Amino acid sequence: MDLQNVNLQTPLHLAVERHHTQIVRLLVREGANLNLADKDGDTPLHEALRHHTLSQLRQLQDMQDVGKSPQLLMGLGTQGVDKKSPASIACLLAAHGADLNIKNKKGQTPLDLCPDPNLCKALTKCYKDKSVSGDMGALEVCPEESLEECMVCSDTKRDTLFGPCGHIATCSICSPRVKKCLMCKEPVQSRTKIEECVVCSDKQATVLFQPCGHMCACDNCASLMKKCVQCRGVIEKQIPFITMCPVCLDRLKNMIFLCGHGTCQMCGDRMHECPICRKPVEKRILVF
Repeated sequence: MDLQNVNLQTPLHLAVERHHTQIVRLLVREGANLNLADKDGDTPLHEALRHHTLSQLRQLQDMQDVGKSPQLLMGLGTQGVDKKSPASIACLLAAHGADLNIKNKKGQTPLDLCPDPNLCKALTKCYKDKSVSGDMGALEVCPEESLEECMVCSDTKRDTLFGPCGHIATCSICSPRVKKCLMCKEPVQSRTKIEECVVCSDKQATVLFQPCGHMCACDNCASLMKKCVQCRGVIEKQIPFITMCPVCLDRLKNMIFLCGHGTCQMCGDRMHECPICRKPVEKRILVF
């Protein structure tokens, strides 16, 4: 995951450079090193803030009357709302521990590349909040957020487990209308809404048990189980939903498409369109 190319850029550097927010989120979630430097000494946070500043300057050049848009240099402006903006990516990195004080080979810290005082304050706050909450709390991925959007309505998160295939493709509202799984085309014989962990009741169930196909426990509780608490069947295999390939459900995701979705390499090599959003697969990125 942290392999570097000839320019010493990591996959995270490249995802930030190309504004692939979903891939950035995935790499951060999977534990990518946020502070590795490229050949110029720039970290991904340096890269994000440099792109933010350049985009602001381009907007200024395009303005016929600069005076009508003072927020461009004195605040986030429209970029603050855009989740795909370099500013949003920078805040994400800072909130997960990207160092604000690392200097590149020109002696610049990430904040030195940002003339936007409001963004500098936001980054400092994100970093302080992360430090106060502790590393584990900041890096822990909320299971509810990890479930991707419903493939039918795209308005809510997927929360319904189809049987017998075991795929999670829709929300509970849309699932009754689905007769064949949208991911594998198998007939849907059962629909089970993914609820909270039946053991601790603190987190959402995120681990799929095989061969029974139930998902009723969170990561922490599932690791202690030998039998499924729902059917009492012996658990032969546990697959975390966050990391499993959504196509075969057997292997871990280690290939990401430009749309931000992922599969295992074996399934991804055979695909011409993303199984989640159906966008054409233009490039495949292996995550180690």
